[in-house]
Amino acid sequence: MRRLGYILAAMVLFMVGCTDSRVSEELIMAETIMEERPDSALAILREIDGSALSGEPQARHALLLSQALDKNYIDQTNDSLISIALNYYTTSSDEYHKMLAFHYMGVVKFNAGDYEEALNYALKAYELARGLNDQLNLCRIASVIGCIHRASFNYQTAYEWHMRSLALAKALNPQWALNSYYHIAENFLFLERYKESLAYADSSAMLSSMPDLAILEVQYLCNHFLRNNSTADSIYSVIIANGFQPSSEVIAGQALIHPDSALEMLDKYVEADSVDITSKADIEMAYVMTYLRNGDSERAYRMLSQHFTSNNALLSIMGKNPLEKVQQAHSQQLINEERARTEAARHFSVILCVIIGLLIIIAVLLILVFQSRQKIRQAQRESDLMRLNSKLKMITSKLTDSESELSDKQTRISALEEQINALNASRTDQASVAAESVDSLTEELDSLKRDTYDLLVSQFSLINAVGSIKLKPRTAELPEEGAVDRINSEIDSLSKDKTILRNIDSILTIYNPELKQNLASLSLLPTEYELAVYILFGLSTQVIALLMNKTERAVYNLKSRLKKKLEENNTEISAEILGYFTR
Repeated sequence: MRRLGYILAAMVLFMVGCTDSRVSEELIMAETIMEERPDSALAILREIDGSALSGEPQARHALLLSQALDKNYIDQTNDSLISIALNYYTTSSDEYHKMLAFHYMGVVKFNAGDYEEALNYALKAYELARGLNDQLNLCRIASVIGCIHRASFNYQTAYEWHMRSLALAKALNPQWALNSYYHIAENFLFLERYKESLAYADSSAMLSSMPDLAILEVQYLCNHFLRNNSTADSIYSVIIANGFQPSSEVIAGQALIHPDSALEMLDKYVEADSVDITSKADIEMAYVMTYLRNGDSERAYRMLSQHFTSNNALLSIMGKNPLEKVQQAHSQQLINEERARTEAARHFSVILCVIIGLLIIIAVLLILVFQSRQKIRQAQRESDLMRLNSKLKMITSKLTDSESELSDKQTRISALEEQINALNASRTDQASVAAESVDSLTEELDSLKRDTYDLLVSQFSLINAVGSIKLKPRTAELPEEGAVDRINSEIDSLSKDKTILRNIDSILTIYNPELKQNLASLSLLPTEYELAVYILFGLSTQVIALLMNKTERAVYNLKSRLKKKLEENNTEISAEILGYFTR
């Protein structure tokens, strides 16, 4: 029973291990394709049950899922998902994923309309991205910070952040500058810098692959305020032709240009959408101007009263600038962190100076101890030297006493040496005669070896000559037909019977063992060895083909393989054989 429990536990652990490995691979895949295919990344992440995970895998899944939702334009206003990632990475040393967690928490807060918290998290993400020198995420975070300021009516600050984002986008990929151009154009519009706004809006439109309502509206409003009514009308036609719903600002502008048909457009817009406070002020002013143009002063007066109320509320919101406190708090935090780093550096310097002082004191003490030990050792050496001098004197005395005894023995040795020299002289005379005889025999043997080896070489020259005769066509210049037949028979015999090759081995072993040993060191195959011997003894390729019973093409191929092996061997014998290849 206990054994069954162990088996079940092992199976559970194995399945959990396999599941963890699969989830890890899927998270890596989703993060890898996030930039290029965010829709596929989202599909992968939605297949993973985040509630079944814990620790870093759960935090990473929550972060990647928040990132994928944002990249697929699915706005999240609930921070429960991204909080999982932020809670884990805040205390982690993983600066990159911590930066992303702060960034997407800022995005979620921005979607929820909590601009103060959004700016707080975005500024933290921006500082982390700067520390990592992550240009891509610096570009994105700067754009988000600009959008937060734009939503809080801080158009000048928003413009400055979007300019940072634009500079980074141009350096990374000019195509990415589209959104930055648009946001800068929008900020210039609210700052009433219409010509600059129109220039940036046109740049954004040039990068867009299809008509974009937001860009078209900025172009429309800029032309409207610059009183380019015909251009504004043509842009409005493009908006309608593409099936877009114009914004309240565009409707208000169009109402001022065409007051006769304005009331119908305004009524449709108010019925179609819930109007925020900014749009409400614009629509009310459009109603005022339309009523006045149509001579309905009573309605114009009532609508003007409503406009004052909406406009005052809008001005009140715009005047508060709640983000200023967040920016100041963030700046103060950076100052405090820098101050803390400076203070820590100062403390470190003080501690380092103390440590260096202690090390100097320890070094001085060690030097004093070393000098003291050196003096003790010097005194010990002097004492040892005195003892050694005493022993030396005693030994010298003993040596002097033994000199007379040695002199007697030397005399006897000299007498013995004279006898030995006489005997050696007699033996030397006999050895000289024997050596001369041996040298004569050795010289004769060497001559015989050379003659035999030369005979072997001559034999190969004859074989080459006979083979050449066999290869020539039968003409009048060749010997008689009977002689030719004998030559052919000899060559055929040589090619079939390898006795000549075995004789070469025996002759080389006796008369040229060094060549035999060098050839053996090449580790050649039998056919390669036979070819190497034929090449060394000067046979032509055609004759070699006859002796080896091969075609000339086959011999050439074999020579190529042999040449390659010899070049790799790089020895004296291989170089000698290679020399014959060029002859």
